[in-house]
Amino acid sequence: MSSHKELVREGFYRLRIEDGILFADFWPQLVITIEIAQSIVKDRIRLQAALEYPVCTDVRQLKSLDKASRDFFSSEDGGLRKVSAGALIVNSYLSKIISNFYLRLASPQKPARVFTDPREAKNWLKNYR
Repeated sequence: MSSHKELVREGFYRLRIEDGILFADFWPQLVITIEIAQSIVKDRIRLQAALEYPVCTDVRQLKSLDKASRDFFSSEDGGLRKVSAGALIVNSYLSKIISNFYLRLASPQKPARVFTDPREAKNWLKNYR
């Protein structure tokens, strides 16, 4: 049985849980500051009802995020709380190279991969439900 839960912050982001995977999508041209990053994680954890999920984050329309936000999202006590694995969806091969470079530097403690195809990301995350 497929369950579906959703939380929307109009003008910022949409979080939804479908088939045991949490999806995060951003409004076009959003600039993520540390305050927005903290709000996203707080809302995500509330939506998850304290359960751990794999997370698929689509950043194809995102304008940017600052260093404090990147650091927060990749920290165990921040963005990685209650996350079993993470997939990042980007819009180009160049973005994929840059994102993979960042992942190698950040060395996340959870499985993480970068994709250009949302279906591939979802299929990979099914292993972490």
